Amino acid sequence: MGIFRFSPLAFFSPRLFSGGDFSKTVTFREVVDRIERGEDFYDICNCTESQERERVFAELEHRTGKPYDYWYDLWLCRKETR
Repeated sequence: MGIFRFSPLAFFSPRLFSGGDFSKTVTFREVVDRIERGEDFYDICNCTESQERERVFAELEHRTGKPYDYWYDLWLCRKETR
């Protein structure tokens, strides 16, 4: 679980995040924990672009085995209850 737990989002793939404004310290593990607790993705990652969110959700699908829609729905439901 090494890279999943410790890899900062901004460094897991420079190709995906070139020009992005991600937090330099937040990890995938932190994103998982905080989204599942109901926190907003954009607050967690300190980013503003929907393409960045989509890329992270796709990577979370790959890393966790939970479908993209799981992450999207967690985020969307949190936004609707705000």
